[in-house]
Amino acid sequence: MRKIWTILIMVAIISLAGCSSNKGDVAGDELYIPEGYEEKLKALDLTEVAALPYFSSPFITVAEDQSGQQYAVLFDKSGEVRQERLSLKYR
Repeated sequence: MRKIWTILIMVAIISLAGCSSNKGDVAGDELYIPEGYEEKLKALDLTEVAALPYFSSPFITVAEDQSGQQYAVLFDKSGEVRQERLSLKYR
């Protein structure tokens, strides 16, 4: 029993020591949401179903056209907009 506690304590100390060597934020501390993405969706004749923001580019949103076909629309920081047809419906 003493060996198990010793091993658990050692693992906890090693993992805490690894966490303390913070090398800065990799992805950033706020969500990346490009300005005007809603207007770009409207220009593509798409309606947003769900936005899936993350801390770095690309910004991804699920959108659908008037026929109900859904797409993953990706907005890069460079301004490029790509869309990929989804084989399954998001909702």
